[in-house]
Amino acid sequence: MKRVIAFVCVIVLAAAALTACGQQPIVNGNQQAPVSVVDNANSVVDNGNTVSSAEASSVDAASQADIQIPSSDIKGTGTAPDGIKVEVLPAISEYSNKLFFIMTNNSGADCNIKEIEVNFFDADGKIIDISDGGYVDAFQNGTTVVESMYSDDPFASYEYTVETEELDYYIPVDKDLSVEVSMASNKAIISVTNNGTKIAKYPEYTAFFYKDGKLVYDNWGYVDDSDSEIKPGATERDTASCYEEFDDVKVFVHSYAYEDD
Repeated sequence: MKRVIAFVCVIVLAAAALTACGQQPIVNGNQQAPVSVVDNANSVVDNGNTVSSAEASSVDAASQADIQIPSSDIKGTGTAPDGIKVEVLPAISEYSNKLFFIMTNNSGADCNIKEIEVNFFDADGKIIDISDGGYVDAFQNGTTVVESMYSDDPFASYEYTVETEELDYYIPVDKDLSVEVSMASNKAIISVTNNGTKIAKYPEYTAFFYKDGKLVYDNWGYVDDSDSEIKPGATERDTASCYEEFDDVKVFVHSYAYEDD
């Protein structure tokens, strides 16, 4: 299943560990998670409180958890256009073998991600799968986007190419969105407010759950109204569940607008 996500980033550190229930857990290797440090109004750090994306401007990287194939042994190379920072996070579980592409637009201009193509290899260097697609609309300058790319089988290495193109039909709105996250036992409650003048269409989130600084689970969904949008001035909420014990969650939200709205 392909998922395209661009996002506003929120980090909430819970005061105590919470036992959780949701989808399948992620198991990853003991290394520093390659999560971008994004210094803009879309990033939030706080300890145990409900926070807004306008309150802080730094994101602390965290280490990953143990995996079947240690992610420190999963090597990758790739190319991307100038000004597009790409960091890749392997996420291996019993149910899926995937890469999170975490991309920051430092190019000075808004754009679209036209395509991400990934070649997956086994330990002998034999190609075992190819994943392409990864179209991301309205990649706003100064924000970050995430795309998940999947392999049918466990892999030992990968090669990727990221391509961009000029904006076409959609307008970036991520900087108009403020995000608040409240922790509960087995879930994170995500609230997104549209502070702009355009209707935010199909606002989608990804939630990364951590325990003791190690990634243990991910979830995703939409935070929208019955029209699949967030209207100007409105706040919409959704719940991201987790099956694993966790004490920290990072939430990333992305949307876009139509020119005529």
